[in-house]
Amino acid sequence: MEEMGNAETFTSRLNSIFEILADKVIPKLPEAIRIIVEKELEKLREFFMEKREPRFAIIGRRGSGKSSLINAMFGNKVTEVGSVKSTTGLGKWYQYKDKKGKISILDTRGLGEGSTPKEKCNKKTVEEEIFISIDNKYPDALLFLCKAKEIDSRIDEDIDNFYNIKSYIQEKHNYNPPIVGIITQVDELDPVDVVEPPFTDTQKQKNIATAKKILEKKLNTKFEDVVEVIPTSAYVRFSNGEIVYDRRWNIDLLIEY
Repeated sequence: MEEMGNAETFTSRLNSIFEILADKVIPKLPEAIRIIVEKELEKLREFFMEKREPRFAIIGRRGSGKSSLINAMFGNKVTEVGSVKSTTGLGKWYQYKDKKGKISILDTRGLGEGSTPKEKCNKKTVEEEIFISIDNKYPDALLFLCKAKEIDSRIDEDIDNFYNIKSYIQEKHNYNPPIVGIITQVDELDPVDVVEPPFTDTQKQKNIATAKKILEKKLNTKFEDVVEVIPTSAYVRFSNGEIVYDRRWNIDLLIEY
């Protein structure tokens, strides 16, 4: 009861601070500054007063494992995985919830598609489709996915597309989202016969570390706000709603992070 009372007191005081800022402080600012401060204050109010869950957008090349990562995080088959053909068309927000809280995750159409996705899509280009998904509900952070075996291949174009998406969020919402790089499918790195986590094989660990270093360098060359690069394995096979094979690695680390 004491904790509830303290929480209510804190919320009441916080609300009073927001009201003072909105009614007495912000109106006195020059117009150009006032507009910026009003937007930032509204974001803070939304976070603290409405207790909104954090939101993340998962962006990457077709086949990079976006849908697989979401299924791995949820521990359930919530989105279709495309083994051969691209599946995700329209961007979709999913909500993850456990005893520690909840987060919202945006699954997006794959960069570098070779064909039209199975699902309906509104726009011809991937960037335009993602813009629609974040027009009214922008992510707090961006997760850039890349397959472990493609880290040192042609991902520069994907990073350029990713840069355009990040720039759109800055222009549309006046918000600069931080970046987390996600290396997927590390279980497929050599030696290929070592597929079971935690990948204690020395050569496997070396290849994972090399992939992480390369992606860090590529992202840091283009962006100033890369906060972390996390290698993962997200392979999970489901049957009748149950997990029948589980090769997840570092997924809990990603969720905690």
